[in-house]
Amino acid sequence: MKFGIDVGIYGRLATPDNVLELARLAERVGFDSIWLADHVVFPARIRSRYPYSPSGAFPVPPTEPVLEPIATMGVLAGATSRLTIGTAVLVMPYRNPVVLGKMLATLDVFSGGRIVLGAGVGWLAEEFQA
Repeated sequence: MKFGIDVGIYGRLATPDNVLELARLAERVGFDSIWLADHVVFPARIRSRYPYSPSGAFPVPPTEPVLEPIATMGVLAGATSRLTIGTAVLVMPYRNPVVLGKMLATLDVFSGGRIVLGAGVGWLAEEFQA
């Protein structure tokens, strides 16, 4: 069994120092992987039910910072040496698949084969209307 942790790239704790500190700590204490979620934009009002909380409410206000996961993966690959770094999940309809493939392949080369793509369409319908 392997264990991973979400490094939280959105919300008030999504600062470069916090994200890097959490990734380095995860590596130091023995986690196998770190994972980054993806949202391109948060609408001012969310009607979609968030599937990962009992109330269905998204836990982060839409005014909080949102870091970009692919760029963050590059930073984390340079700051760690052993952790697998993946997306959970990358919202694919926003991205050109050829360009994304090249970006991820490049990150995988620089990281020594530690990049994993989790791909999906997301849960937030309003994100596509924004």
